[in-house]
Amino acid sequence: MDVVLNYRSLGLVRGQTQDVGVGGMFVKTGRIRLPVNAMVDVSVIMEGARGMSPFRTEAIVVHTTDGGVGLMFCDLEDDHHTLLHELIYGRHEYLDAAGRVCHVH
Repeated sequence: MDVVLNYRSLGLVRGQTQDVGVGGMFVKTGRIRLPVNAMVDVSVIMEGARGMSPFRTEAIVVHTTDGGVGLMFCDLEDDHHTLLHELIYGRHEYLDAAGRVCHVH
């Protein structure tokens, strides 16, 4: 998926997701390097059960490689958590942070 990262020192950085998980993602950024512990705004359009949905959240850079960055999401909204579960697992129910079963409509 196409991703746009907004890092205040560089501005907008375009990349491609390589791996996506409920806690974060790895984004291929090419030659652009971001420092570990940098805060970035993540913007991506994801396809879920209800069609295309914008996904915007804050993340922290937890590791870097020559080709990209590993990001950990910060304070995901419930809708974003649901969208990630749909994308990754394709399930229509999941456990929320409190251990309750939630259903995707």
